[in-house]
Amino acid sequence: MYHGATLSSFTSIALDPYPLVAFSLRIPSRMATALNSHVDQARAEMPGLISAHMVINILSAPQADLAVKFSRADLHPRPFEDPDVHWTKSEDGLPILS
Repeated sequence: MYHGATLSSFTSIALDPYPLVAFSLRIPSRMATALNSHVDQARAEMPGLISAHMVINILSAPQADLAVKFSRADLHPRPFEDPDVHWTKSEDGLPILS
């Protein structure tokens, strides 16, 4: 299952030698819980792992409806299953919004 969130704070820190970003999440939140559980699972499967993969979709103004779908868990509990949310998988199997 994929998880998503709408972030109001996002900062690019570096691109070289690796992409590095910072963002803030409310704790507790579904997204914070999902990120922690995915990292814990990945570390259990691959000891020594220091990171997990994720994708960041930057939305344009006409995509404001998508931002709402990913920000309101009470109204949209599974946004990736919404027929109005169009996405494909990246080479790594991560969801890319279109």
